[in-house]
Amino acid sequence: RRTSIVVCLGLYSQEKRADTKMISRCGLSALRISHLSATSLRSAVAHGDSFRPARSSLLLRPRSVWSSAGASPRDLADLEDKVLGALKANAIDPVLNKDVVSLGWVRGVVFPHSTEQEQPVRVSVRLPTMLHPSIGDVQDQIQGIVQQEIHSFAKEKGWEVGANSDSIGVDVSAVPSKPVPLAQTAAEHAEIIKKLGPGLANVGQFLAVYSCKGGVGKSTVATNLAYELSRLGARVGLLDVDIYGPSLPVLVKPDDPAVRRSAKGSGMVHPIDHRGVKLMSLGYVSPNSGVPGSGPAGGPAVMRGPMAGRVVAQLLKGTDWGELDVLVLDLPPGTGDVQLEVCQSLQLSGAVCVTTPSKLAVADAVKGVEMFAALGVPTLATVQNMSFFDCEGGSRHYPFGKGIIVNEGGTDNSNASALEAVGIDVSSIVQLPISPLTNGANDSGEPLCLERPGDGAAELQAFEGLAKVVSQEMLLVQHGVSRRRSPENGANCGSSDAVVTFDSGAGQKFDVASLHMSVDSSDGESFAVRLFSDAGAWQGKVGGMILRSVDPKTGERMADADAVDEGPKPKAGCGSSSAKGGINSVVIHRHKSDEKKPRLFPAKVEKKGIYGYSVEWADGATIIYSMLSIAKAAGGHVNEDKWSVDEK
Repeated sequence: RRTSIVVCLGLYSQEKRADTKMISRCGLSALRISHLSATSLRSAVAHGDSFRPARSSLLLRPRSVWSSAGASPRDLADLEDKVLGALKANAIDPVLNKDVVSLGWVRGVVFPHSTEQEQPVRVSVRLPTMLHPSIGDVQDQIQGIVQQEIHSFAKEKGWEVGANSDSIGVDVSAVPSKPVPLAQTAAEHAEIIKKLGPGLANVGQFLAVYSCKGGVGKSTVATNLAYELSRLGARVGLLDVDIYGPSLPVLVKPDDPAVRRSAKGSGMVHPIDHRGVKLMSLGYVSPNSGVPGSGPAGGPAVMRGPMAGRVVAQLLKGTDWGELDVLVLDLPPGTGDVQLEVCQSLQLSGAVCVTTPSKLAVADAVKGVEMFAALGVPTLATVQNMSFFDCEGGSRHYPFGKGIIVNEGGTDNSNASALEAVGIDVSSIVQLPISPLTNGANDSGEPLCLERPGDGAAELQAFEGLAKVVSQEMLLVQHGVSRRRSPENGANCGSSDAVVTFDSGAGQKFDVASLHMSVDSSDGESFAVRLFSDAGAWQGKVGGMILRSVDPKTGERMADADAVDEGPKPKAGCGSSSAKGGINSVVIHRHKSDEKKPRLFPAKVEKKGIYGYSVEWADGATIIYSMLSIAKAAGGHVNEDKWSVDEK
């Protein structure tokens, strides 16, 4: 006679936990849910979350320790406490570097009374996103800890047990939640949903793949990255945003390429679901749609900028994407109307830069990194395509130059310095070879990461490494932090990763990443700023002239703080002349301080990912402020302690 234990874990994040007790309706078991965020529980009920079949599991079926054990409810309650305590002490997520209980992932322990069937211990890890590069490691940790605690407890009670903890059957599974766009408050979430529309309402994050030069293999990288993320367990969509030369219908040839109407809204369509990835491209759209260049054999897409923007918006918001952890956007090369439409319509979590080893391509890549950084979009990974090829004689050749060569002693060329200057960690750059296998997969319409040829180990390993880097970064974004090299490694921590204190904050440390800003409706001449900590929250105001006088990136008062902007300026953004200069910089034109100060309000505020907020001032200037600059303008003092994920 066997019984089981079910440990349900939900990967929810940074809110205060509340203990809640529930009684199972089936009458067979008592369910105690501990350390569950009350807000997360309400969200789960509101969204109708239910447990789904696990995508992956580890299953052992030796004989049970519960045979003739006669465990009482008190025994099971004590065991539950021990398991939770052990998970809190030892089950550490390798990415966030924090225990699963403190992260709010643990949902409780179920002890069914039925012993009619042989059942293993079941542990469910419930994730808000399947973008986790090390979920297998987490599963292994939990499996071992639960086995050990049950084994030790059983020995203490004198129950029948095997010689070691491996005799305990454990099934560990990862269960996804219904994804929702990233937001800090209910009001912000409602505003984002309204802006995105019903087709994107359940897309968790957006990832752009870009290059500022054509012909570097960007579409090949985007396509294989999407399928590799899917292979690792994520729910992925891929949108070909290059409406002037759509590549996706050539790179992926589904058996059924038909685009069908969706009942979700007027004019909406379903994407093509091919081997686990949802696809959409102008090349898949019917040539009878009336859009120039549509259809697999469509002619040239001759259209002006405004029409191009409308077509992109229709592909984005007119597609019923369903539930996705990430939508990968294959952007066209350059910085034009298409990029502008994407940046204005979506809150991008990050981007992937694709370049080649040549100095010309790297110079353009640097401009792309700077452009996206100025918009508050971090470049999460960089791919150096066509880096080399190995000939039949065994020699390695570099037809486009050695580019960025990374070895144990560091980098040995000038390209590395150019990328490091804009914040790229060159040691993590993914190098792809010139490969006939990749080219052949492109021509066949079956991406390399789907075809997975036996002699393509080097290429597949590179794409897997890229997918793990991206998934790690996006998991951190999901939890309001971003990976940064430590000061010992030669780089500063990210501005959104800082910790600040306030004179009126009773000594509490507040995460800059938790900052929320809005126009203060009480006076209409300042901004309301709120920050949160584990112990509470802080709220204050920032005057418009004060915020306007600080550096948008660092928050330091500018030397010419009394200077103000000249009349209306073009908005900063993709394709704008103001999005140039240093990384995260915004060019501000000023004149002498003795001239009339501008009218700053009414102002419009828009969040820019985890980087900060964009403020559109009444005088026409649009400036993107980092979270750190806003916190310092509100009177925050940067904590001097070194930041680490442990503190999150």
